[in-house]
Amino acid sequence: VGAGGRIFSDHETLSLLTALVATADNSGAVVVPMAATGVIEALAGANGMTVKRTRSDGRSLVEAGRDRQVRLIGSLDGRFGFPAFQSHFDGLFTIAKVMELCSLTGLSLDDAFQKIPERSYHHLELACSWEYKGGLMRRMSEEAVDKDASFIDGVRINDVQNWVLVLPDPYRPLAHLYCEGLNQTAAEQLRDSYHKKITSWLDGMAGQSKG
Repeated sequence: VGAGGRIFSDHETLSLLTALVATADNSGAVVVPMAATGVIEALAGANGMTVKRTRSDGRSLVEAGRDRQVRLIGSLDGRFGFPAFQSHFDGLFTIAKVMELCSLTGLSLDDAFQKIPERSYHHLELACSWEYKGGLMRRMSEEAVDKDASFIDGVRINDVQNWVLVLPDPYRPLAHLYCEGLNQTAAEQLRDSYHKKITSWLDGMAGQSKG
């Protein structure tokens, strides 16, 4: 919570801790999921750090954090780990570490938050039956042909500093749509465009199964 009483979201907290770690330590790496905001690269790179992106499950994040160069592991659901202490998520240690980082950098949480570049980030959960998840990812893979894409976790397509990621939920009949743009207009256009595409693809699969 900031001095003004602002409660930071999990998404904002990940960026906030990255800003603190990068300011305090100009070396090493940060480990985050593929769906994490692109400001992580901006914050880390400006301070001589690198970013390792991996799958969003806790096991993948923790395993990537075992590299001795990793300074911070951050998830999308508010869990953090500091491998110099142990390469596992630890809520109590995170609280102590944040206090230490604020002391080392001379920054309050609000000060650190001001260092975060402005981006527009969106996350939608779209209903997707289990039997259509494979087909959805095939269509997204076809969409990624000849584009700057990553297949580490779901399918992520990058376009300059805008990106979109489609990721099937491993536990629920859902597909996640993440996107980010340099401004609100770019992000909303990307979100709406892929929302329509995914809806069309799923409707097409449903029609074929009925036929």
